[in-house]
Amino acid sequence: LMKKNTYIIILVMLILASACTSTRELSEKREIARTAHQEAVLNTIESGNYVVMVDKLYTRRYTGVDLEPRNNYLVIENNKARINLAYIGRSYTTRAVAGINVTGIVEEKTITPKKKGSNLISMKIRGGGELFSVNVRISASGHCQININNARLDNVSYRGEIDLRP
Repeated sequence: LMKKNTYIIILVMLILASACTSTRELSEKREIARTAHQEAVLNTIESGNYVVMVDKLYTRRYTGVDLEPRNNYLVIENNKARINLAYIGRSYTTRAVAGINVTGIVEEKTITPKKKGSNLISMKIRGGGELFSVNVRISASGHCQININNARLDNVSYRGEIDLRP
């Protein structure tokens, strides 16, 4: 009986040891994948060519409006910018505004590193006779928060994800 219990205990210990090893290997693989993803995000930001796909709109009056990412995006290509975003809010002009659709030039751009690997990109984009102040906070994992200010629009924020596809 003692021998049988000893075999069972040894067998259980071997099973637990192999489970711990596979769990450790799995966590190491996840860590490697996460680090590679963070490096890809940083390389994309540093290249100056990226697309942010936007899935949520925030205003003072609304807590969050879901958006279709393929129709709502911010594209930065070196010194050129393309903004195509839905808009809900007041318009300080004679016409109602339903969207922010601008193709323009990036006049100023600064990239400021923040905590935990995130970056704040501040830009002045001039297009269509308007000047837009755009702040994009990109986390190390690629999640983005976009704030857009313009003299004719309410302040508006968006949430999205940086697109890492080539």
